[in-house]
Amino acid sequence: MHLRNDTYLFLPWKKIGYETDNDFKRVKYEKPLTKVYVIHSSALVYQTVAGPIALSLNYYNKTENKWYLLFNFGYILFNAKGTD
Repeated sequence: MHLRNDTYLFLPWKKIGYETDNDFKRVKYEKPLTKVYVIHSSALVYQTVAGPIALSLNYYNKTENKWYLLFNFGYILFNAKGTD
């Protein structure tokens, strides 16, 4: 059994946003290097004969729901994104 902790910082060069102008949305760029995003994951993993069992807690400060609890048996492959 082991515990994993990962923390990542993401600093976008220019964040892409939208502004509304008479029912039209236009793309706008924010000022460069203005906001830092944090991703953190803590997982408790136990290796069985059939494969790993893991319980993890993930934090993303960019989404509306910031905390995700995940339990899995086996390997996670080909997820489109971490919130799937």
